[in-house]
Amino acid sequence: MIMENQIERTSQEWYREAERTYTEKHQGCPWCQGSHRVFCQRRDSTILFYCQGCDFQVSHDVATGRFAMLPGIDHEIPDTMLDSMHGLPHTLRS
Repeated sequence: MIMENQIERTSQEWYREAERTYTEKHQGCPWCQGSHRVFCQRRDSTILFYCQGCDFQVSHDVATGRFAMLPGIDHEIPDTMLDSMHGLPHTLRS
């Protein structure tokens, strides 16, 4: 669920929050609040934080000063199952 304060933040504010939660919450995600799920990568002059839990992504290009953010996805939608990569529905096995 997207909260109002999540929408109002700038990309730069999200980046600063990602830096903080990465350090203070053991690779934590500022979007989904999960721990141990964020990767920090450096690609040329860009520093990227990516959450493998909700797909939140934020980056800072140090050379240009540009910030970019992609919001995370709420994967906790009850009673839904995603289709498989072949377009077939998943089956439940006991």
